[in-house]
Amino acid sequence: MNLKSLYKPLVMFAGLFVAGAVFSVLGALAGSRLLTSGPSGWEGLIGGILGMVLGIPLGVIIGLVLAKTMFKYPGSLLLGIPAALAGSGLVMLLAEPLGLNQIPAVLIASIFTFSPLLATAGYHLKR
Repeated sequence: MNLKSLYKPLVMFAGLFVAGAVFSVLGALAGSRLLTSGPSGWEGLIGGILGMVLGIPLGVIIGLVLAKTMFKYPGSLLLGIPAALAGSGLVMLLAEPLGLNQIPAVLIASIFTFSPLLATAGYHLKR
């Protein structure tokens, strides 16, 4: 394996990471606005966190679809989309046993990393 063969997957991972980050911010803003009801502000915080966690895989999936349709990058959406969801889901399922919930920054960084990483790997697998 040479460096040239790793270039496209690395660029795709970076693009999916950015797409997940953008939709994470949009999801956090939308979630905090939707759930804000009282002066205490806890509903807005919960909505923001929930919107952020749901926005990451949504952005990664939209990035995959754009790579397939707009850039005509060959790969499998049927494997990439479930892998993006599995990346976030596995982190959430393993947060308690691995102790990721003790440090929220590590938990969020894991979701930001594993969702685009698994989506890139799934997209490049052959059907």
